[in-house]
Amino acid sequence: MKSRSFGTTGLISSIRNQTVQIFKQLSRTDLSGQTVEHSGVDERAGQTAGTTEIGKQTKPPKEPKLPKASRSTIAPYGQYAALPYRITDEVEVLLISSRQTRRWILPKGWPMKGRKPHAAAAQEALEEAGVTGKMGKEPVGFYHYTKRMKNGSQQRCHVTVFPMLVERQRKVWPEMDQRVTRWFPLAEAADLVGEPELQHVIRNFEASPEGQAAEAAAPAN
Repeated sequence: MKSRSFGTTGLISSIRNQTVQIFKQLSRTDLSGQTVEHSGVDERAGQTAGTTEIGKQTKPPKEPKLPKASRSTIAPYGQYAALPYRITDEVEVLLISSRQTRRWILPKGWPMKGRKPHAAAAQEALEEAGVTGKMGKEPVGFYHYTKRMKNGSQQRCHVTVFPMLVERQRKVWPEMDQRVTRWFPLAEAADLVGEPELQHVIRNFEASPEGQAAEAAAPAN
């Protein structure tokens, strides 16, 4: 009777030992069948960036999004201007007054959809000075100035200048009550505008193909 009890107890003990060994083996093996060595240290603390505790790759962290630069920080706004000129006893330039500060300036404005730069400059000359004529397709220079926007901010503008040989000035045009127009000799016109780069453009107009043609067409003194 004792022998049978001992045999049963030994069988139960053997089964228990085998079960413990199986659980130990399972604890050393991950789901993919690979053995993981346990060093007694928490594997989460020892894992490297980009992996989990069982060695699987994770997605790298996303780079932080930088704020988009405003247009004014990338480049100045672009505008197109006309340099209206005519030939009398000498070459003269037509200046107009600005609406706010009443400075002497050139007719100019923003790009126009569907129009080439020189065509946009010609349209501005018509609207702001009432003049039409032969428009040069190649610029004679450029200048920069600071424009006060409607919201009160200030914007740096890059203005490309196209020559315009004036053929006529209309009796009525859109901004005739908002501006003054006046003809000046080249040197005087250059002194009257405020932007140094524009002064340079006007003074050097005689050196351009259009300026040379105008000088050649002007009557000799």
